[in-house]
Order: sequence, then structure tokens, then C-alpha cells
Amino acid sequence: MDSTPDLPPSDADKGTLPDADKGKLSDATGEPANGAMGDASTDPHLPPEVAGLEDSPSAQELPDDDLAAAKTVIRKAGGGTPANALGHSPAEIASVLLGHHLNHFQLNQLIGGGGMGAVFSAHDTRLDRTVAIKVIPRVGEDPDLLRRFRNEAQSAAKLDHPHIARVYDVGRHDDWHYIVFEFIEGTNIRDLVARDGVLSIDDAVYYARQVAEALDHAHQRGIVHRDIKPSNVLLRPDGQVKVVDMGLARTMQLEVSGDMTASGVTLGTFDYISPEQARDPRDADVRSDIYSLGCTLYYMLTGRPPYPGGTVLQKLLSHGNSPPPDPRELRLEVSDDLTAILHKMLAKRPGDRYRRPLDLLADLAELARRENLQRSLGLGTLSIPGGNSWLTRLERHLPWFAAAAVLLLSVAWLQLLSSVSALDVSVPRPLASAAELISEDAPTADAEPSDDSDSTAVAVPDVTADAVVEDEAMQPPQITEIPVPAELQGSETPSIVSLPTPDTTLAATKIRVGGPVDAASDELVASTFSAALSLAAEHNIQRIEIASPLISSPPLVIEQSGLVIVGPETGCQIRFESSPLLAMENAVMVDIGEHRIRFENLQFHWKVPSNAVHGGALFHVAANRGVYLENCAITIDNANGREPINAFHIGVAPPPSSSEGTVSTGPPLVAIDLQDVIARGQMTLMRMSDAAQLQLRWENGLLAVSQRLLETGGALSKPPAGRTQLKLLLRDVTAYLPQGLAVQNLGPSGTVPVVINRNCTNCAFTTDMGSAHIEINSVADLNDGPLILLAGSGNHYDSGTGKSDRIVAISDQQDDSVLYRLSDLAGNSPPAWMKEQAPQSVINWTQPTAVDQNPTHLMTPQDFQQDGTVVPGFDGDQLPQLLPAQVPAVSERVSATP
Repeated sequence: MDSTPDLPPSDADKGTLPDADKGKLSDATGEPANGAMGDASTDPHLPPEVAGLEDSPSAQELPDDDLAAAKTVIRKAGGGTPANALGHSPAEIASVLLGHHLNHFQLNQLIGGGGMGAVFSAHDTRLDRTVAIKVIPRVGEDPDLLRRFRNEAQSAAKLDHPHIARVYDVGRHDDWHYIVFEFIEGTNIRDLVARDGVLSIDDAVYYARQVAEALDHAHQRGIVHRDIKPSNVLLRPDGQVKVVDMGLARTMQLEVSGDMTASGVTLGTFDYISPEQARDPRDADVRSDIYSLGCTLYYMLTGRPPYPGGTVLQKLLSHGNSPPPDPRELRLEVSDDLTAILHKMLAKRPGDRYRRPLDLLADLAELARRENLQRSLGLGTLSIPGGNSWLTRLERHLPWFAAAAVLLLSVAWLQLLSSVSALDVSVPRPLASAAELISEDAPTADAEPSDDSDSTAVAVPDVTADAVVEDEAMQPPQITEIPVPAELQGSETPSIVSLPTPDTTLAATKIRVGGPVDAASDELVASTFSAALSLAAEHNIQRIEIASPLISSPPLVIEQSGLVIVGPETGCQIRFESSPLLAMENAVMVDIGEHRIRFENLQFHWKVPSNAVHGGALFHVAANRGVYLENCAITIDNANGREPINAFHIGVAPPPSSSEGTVSTGPPLVAIDLQDVIARGQMTLMRMSDAAQLQLRWENGLLAVSQRLLETGGALSKPPAGRTQLKLLLRDVTAYLPQGLAVQNLGPSGTVPVVINRNCTNCAFTTDMGSAHIEINSVADLNDGPLILLAGSGNHYDSGTGKSDRIVAISDQQDDSVLYRLSDLAGNSPPAWMKEQAPQSVINWTQPTAVDQNPTHLMTPQDFQQDGTVVPGFDGDQLPQLLPAQVPAVSERVSATP
């Protein structure tokens, strides 16, 4: 059984170095591999993975041009330590210190070494215990190494978790600096697999979950490990994992200087390094650790790293460009679900990986439940309820019990008021909905040109409240018998009402949800929102009025076009508390599909469940030309950071292939119109896997989200010439967008870029440092274009502390890119696609730090107040008054009073 300390570098698990190997260190995996690395002591600043690289056979096999073209940060640090100084390599340090004391620690055995020094087992004479102690070389007051030493000590001291080896002490004795760690009895994953072969699926998931827990603990404290690999995952005899070697860790809040980056130790190990960390170590964050854990999980499942062959440079290029390998090619029993999890961990772009270790933990927990992995199920860190527990069944059926009770009370009340057998109501014509005024036959002024005379693509026009439907076809049907709604049925009431003459019509103009019952009114009454939707579809009623200020609802499906759903003038909060879907399925709260609909005075609130690890959407929209929201609010409480979560998920089926000789009209049109709307929460507002012909018009609103307004893929086929695909028209909107307004990621599902036509007037935008207002990735040629059209006037872009002045960033498939900043576009020679008039770079926030103090789902218009008389952004007087968060006692319950 090996004895391995807390923070050993890559060879800490090898025990005492043989005399013949003293001063030598292994390659990236800790074992002899293609291109041995040579003597690490040639430069004390370089980690073992890099030291001697230029003299190795691997490096000699590569042409100079290939080495020069490698986009990898592999550099020597200049100066600092004299070349003849003692104590450079672990063996040299051991020759001086073995058997001696550093303060009250007696060094007994060299058990490992790495880029920052040597690791010893030692006896703490003061507390009479065995510890591991890491000693860095005698460097005097070398500022670079001392800064790295302090960084490691401070990082390790912040961590206190059962799956991370603990730090006990830090000190100095003469010219020697040291850190004292918990001493771990056990073996490491690399040696375990080398000795016993690949791990079982259950064991691999069990160990990966424990490492993810450790990473989550470090992530919550702003620490990135940056060297997760099999040899740094130790297993105690009881099966508990200990993550070791914080030698590369750094605090995310720490100011990292250029020389610290250049010193080499920031690289990590080549077989397990993330693409962004290889390019620039300063880009490493917790998603880089998740990538390295994915490589480690792949090793546990297959016995080899993801890209085992080739030189060091070839490994780095594979991490950056090669698709994630499929473990099923080496091991058939790996399931599709586990492969999907692994590939998400190994995604090339950090944004495509799990955003936090907690997300990965949720998926691994769900995988363990689905595949009945007994050992993994024994971990109690994250519990996702299964479908067979009695409590789950009770929660699932409780809404129906409650609805039945409300129904019985409603029937008793109605029987006291009047008899329903003689119900006879005159029917005025219903008001037109927003969708009904969108003509299929006559395009509006904003309509897109079409090459097909039988098809028009139109935008959503302005809708007046007093517009009336003149088409006789829209009149209610004349029916002599009609089923009585369930809410009106009693024990003595027949299910069918017989009307006295054929001329008598039972046709309500609207359905009311909640509030007091008026038997003389011309409306049907529903006890729940879902019941109202069913009644509307059954009887072709196109108006639903909600009288209650609060409703709790299960997921809903819209089954008819032309619906107008209206809340009281003071607003109605519709809360979606949970989803009945499995954790690894996408949740949809309101499935609108292709049905045109209008919402007024409604405030949608969705608290995303912690087990919605594969995300979901508040609204799902298909090829729909009429989704209209007025005086509404959208709040998504996604505090657990489930991904991806959207307010609108737009899924449009690809158009049929055009026959020869015909002209393709491109993908269908999707039109969404927002008027006086607030949208906030941890989400992207709109997401499309494949680009549709999106037309978004938003007048007066607040957008406060954790990501973007729009994220989309490219088109599946080239759109007709001159057709604008993505049209974003915003007026008087304040937008808090940490990751930017829009991104278009071209990939296998949609490789054809589409034009983003953004026309904004009097808007205020704030974006975090490093992000661009509009981003397009993986184009074939940077000279293609124009891919963006910017128009409008009176817009302000926050360029204060921590904010970005990047407006457009475009990258191609070779990772070349072009960037336009606000100063480039506002100068004397802007590009031809820049039509915006006089963009400004200053926003005078009344409370500049207010938005940093609240999560996005709690942000309000008051957080975005500005000083001055002429300000960009929303008109607060016209926005809805946000209702306080309330939790009804029973799902699908309506409030008793308006």
C-alpha cells in the first residue's frame, strides 16, 4: 500500500526515487511515454511536463514551423534563481534535508517531487503524528517562486472538505519554505488501473462523484485546481477519495501577473489538460477542472487517456481540435447516458460543458439511479427522488385531490344560487386577438420579401384593443346541445343540457378563472388554469380572464390559435413549481407550438427544480407568427444553475427539400412581440438549435438575465438572397446581459451563417468584461459577410469598471478572429454594416453596484435607475408592478380573492 501525501506533484505517488533516477522526472502521465522529458533540474522554473522539452525526441520530430504555430503557452521564466544554487530537483533537496528538521518536523523519506520542489513524509514532533511536507527549493527571496508558494498555501488553506487532503501548517526554516499537509495512506487511480485494469462502471462513477464534490467545494471558494488527473486522485482503504496536489491551484480573485503565468507551473498535465488552459492558463476556471475530470473518468473506464498517442504538441492539438472519443469503442457496456455525460465534460468550448460541478453531480446521481449503480447510490450528497416513492406519488396526485375539493365546493355554491338547466346567454362578438390580425393573405409594411407568391412572411403588427372580427366564420357555432362543463355538474344535473328551441344558443364569450361566481354573467367558470384551457379548446372560446392574483399550475399545452389570456389590471402571478419530467429530460412549462396567442397582465414565475439538469424552457414555440405579451413579467428562478434554461425555446422543423427548379423560402418565420415586459432570471431569453427566421420586437422593457438575449445555431441550408434571418428590433429597453446580446454558434447542426439584423433605439446595454455584444463563431471565412447589420440611435453601452466595450467578435474555424470595439464603430471610418447613429459609452447609474448585489431573478427596475433627464432604456411608469413571490399551499390552486 502506497503512502501518498496531500499535495504531491505528478510523481508524488511513486515513493522514494531510485538513485539512478534522482533528478529525473516523468512525462505528463507520470510514466515513460512518447518523448521522455529529460532532466527537470535543467530549469527550476519549468514544471516536469515542460522541462527538457526542447531536447526531447518528441520535440526534435516536429518541424520548426509546427512548433511556432502551436497556440500553447509553454514558456520559460527568465531570471530569478542562480544556476548554481543548491536544491533545484527533488533528489538534490532530499540530499540536503533527509534526516534533518524543519522547525518541529523531522523529514524521514522522499515520497515525490514536482515543479515546485520535493514532498517528504515527516514526523510532527510537537503533535506526534505523520504528515506530508512540501519543500520548495532554496530560492532566497525569488519573487516569482515565493508568490507561487504563497498562492498554493493560501489556496489550500481555504479548503476544508472530506475529499480534499487538508493543509495543517505553512512555515519557513532558514531559507526553506514549506507547507504541511495531511498524510494519506492509500493508492492513486493511475496505479490502481495499471495494477487491476479498468474500473467497473459503478466504481468509476462513484469516484468521479467524490472528485466532483471536491471541485464544487473548491469552486464555491473561488479555487481552481488546474491539475486534475488520475495520479492526483488518491483512494483510501475505505474507498474515500482524496484530491491532492494544489500546486497549480489559484484563487480566481487573485491578480495573476504575466510572469506568474510564464513560470510554467500553470500548465497542468498534457494528457488531461483543457484546451483553454493549454492556450492560456489564465483562462482556466472550474470548467477546466471538469474537462480534466472528464479525461480522468475516461481513463477509469478505458485504461487510457482520451488522446494517448503522439508527441506533446500533438496531444495539445488533439485536446483543442479532435472530437471527444467514444468510450463505447473500447468498452461496450458503457451506456449512452454515461457517454453523453462524458462528452459534455469533454466539450471543446467551456460554455458547452457543465457550468458548475453541481450540475455534473446531478447528472451522475441521476445516472446512478437509472442504471442502479449501488455503490454510487450510497453517496448522499445529492438526492434526486425516484418515481416509485410514495411521497412522489402523493405530490403528483395532490393537485387533483385539491381540484376535486374545489369542484365540489363550486357545485354546492352554484346550486344555491341558480339552476343551470335554463342557462340562456346572448353572445356578443369577441375582441380580436393579436394573432387574428396577422393576415396570411396580405403582408404588412414590415413583412420580409418572399420569392414565393403563395407564401408571405410577416411581422407582428400593432394591435388595437377595440379591433373587432368582421368575419362571420368567427361567430360562435349554433348548437342545440352542449356538454355542461365539469365545474357545473352536480349529482342531480345531467351532463347534457337540452335547449328548448334550435334558436337558443349556449355560447360563452369567455372563461373566467377564480374570483366570485356570477350566475348571470355570459362566461364559464373554471377552477384551474388548465381546466380553462381545456374548456376553451373544447368550445372554441378565445378569451380567458383570470380574476385571481395568484395561480399555481402544472405544465400547460396550448391547443388552439387565437387565444387571449388576460389577468387583472394589477397582474396575476402564475407559478410553475415543478415539472413531472425526469431529471435528464427537457422541461417545458407552456407548450405554445404553432398556436398564436396573446398574454396580458400576467407574471409568469418558474422555479426550476434542482433535478432539471438538462434544462428546459418556460415557453416552447414552433413556427409561430403571433406570440404577443403585453404588460407581462417573466421570472425564472434558476438559483441552482441548471443548463440550458430559456424563457423561449424555439424549435422549428427543417423545411422540406426544394424540388429542382423551385426556390427555397428558407426556414419558417417566428414572430414574437413584447410590449412593456420585464424578463429576468438565470437563463438565456431565447434559444434556437437551428436558425429560424426570427422577428423579435420589444418596446419598453427590462431584460436582466445571467446569459444572453439570443443563442442560436446556424441555418441548415443557405437562405434566399436578401432575406434577413434574425431580426431584433428593440426600443426603450434596458438590458443587463453578462454574456452579450446574441451569439451564433455554427456547427454540425447548422453550418450556414445567417445575418443578425439588430435595430435598437434608445436602449441601454451592460455586458461583462471579456464578452461581446454580438458574437459569431466558427465561420468558414472571416471575409464572408456582411453577417451583422447594426442600426438605430440613442443607444448607450456601459463601459464602466468590469464592463465590456466589445461590440462584435467573429471567429473562424481556424480560431482566427476579428474584434470590433465601440471606439472602432463610433470612429470616422466604421465598417459598412455599422449604421447606428452616435452610440454612447457612458450610463449614469444611480446605484452602480446595485445589480451586483442581487441574483438576476430578484432584480427589479429600481436596480437600473439612472441619473439625468434624458436617459436610455425603459419607461418605468409603463412597466408592470412586480408581484411579491408567493407560494400557494396547494398546486393548481387559485387565490380566493382578487
